Amino acid sequence: MRETQKLKYTSYRKISDQEVPADHPVRLFADHWRKLRGDRPIPARQDFSPINVPVLLPYLVVLELTETDDGPDLHTRLEGEYMISLTGRSNMGASARHVMEEDGYFARLQEARETLGNGEAQFAEIEALDHKNKTHKLLRGVFPFVLDGDRKGQIFIVVGENGMSL
Repeated sequence: MRETQKLKYTSYRKISDQEVPADHPVRLFADHWRKLRGDRPIPARQDFSPINVPVLLPYLVVLELTETDDGPDLHTRLEGEYMISLTGRSNMGASARHVMEEDGYFARLQEARETLGNGEAQFAEIEALDHKNKTHKLLRGVFPFVLDGDRKGQIFIVVGENGMSL
């Protein structure tokens, strides 16, 4: 049996970006993402530099959509300290197929395909149980980035406690 990440969503509600406060990490990253995108459908991954948003790095997770012998998968390329504190461990370099429960894996895979396909960021308000079964009310944003001008790419996920500000 595989060891799964220890962050379980107990509720998930899509919201508009206007519902995210201006000083929340999700909104701050959304503003940065829009600047990088400019007039393109999706910004290029090569245009992102962590040097430009160091205060947001603890809240950031980067998943790359890849093709494997077992079909499409998501691999964790970057994982901020805040997400590690929620899951209780790092999943850097890991296949989402192997560290997430099946329903969560397929939801994240669908989200990645949809976001990369339409070029739109997604926003949600969620409740989740961390690895210690503590409930967190979170705001979450998902942002597409393309690799090499292709629709294959990475999704950047930004997660922070609802009501926090930077």
